[in-house]
Amino acid sequence: MKFLYMLVFVFVLLGCGVATSSSQSTTTSTDTNTSTDTNTSTDTNTSVDTNTSTDTGGDTGTGTTPVVSDPIFDTSNLAEYDENACRSAYATAIPLQDHNENDDREKSDDANGIALMSFYTETGHVEDNNVIAFYKTLTAGTTLSGTRKNAYGDNSRYRVEYDLAWVTEPNNKIYIETPKLDNELKSCFRMVLDSNIGSSIKEQKVYR
Repeated sequence: MKFLYMLVFVFVLLGCGVATSSSQSTTTSTDTNTSTDTNTSTDTNTSVDTNTSTDTGGDTGTGTTPVVSDPIFDTSNLAEYDENACRSAYATAIPLQDHNENDDREKSDDANGIALMSFYTETGHVEDNNVIAFYKTLTAGTTLSGTRKNAYGDNSRYRVEYDLAWVTEPNNKIYIETPKLDNELKSCFRMVLDSNIGSSIKEQKVYR
């Protein structure tokens, strides 16, 4: 009987040994996750500010108007800057003057085919109606035509009478200085005598 118990005990031990041996885990799983972050995005924004504008401000004498803080002539009514505006140095002929005080005749420069007449209101003071024309002498050798045309300025308050030889004259720009009247300064007008029709001659108010 003891033998039987011993035999059963051996079988039990052998069974436990097998079970124990087989219970060992042989799992060898390995983490083979070799994923790599290959996000190599690069900011390729290579925009460049190509604004190369340059401030070239400044009076270059090419279509610019200088600031005149103390003008010699009235600047109202869209007057243009003109460095030769009624400048005696511009004229090579003796400036021609005419006033309306007890004088109904124009002043004339017959050698250069120019005459000037004032129609400004008489006040008893010559300076209130005196006009002055600044111009160059005709080119040497120019022959006067003997025919004159009339150009009026400042609402017909003065008249320039010119020989048709002025139409083809290279220096046919003239300036007329007028009384200051209600303005603080005298005015200056520019005319270009380039037409054989007097009414086509237009004046431009100028200053310097």
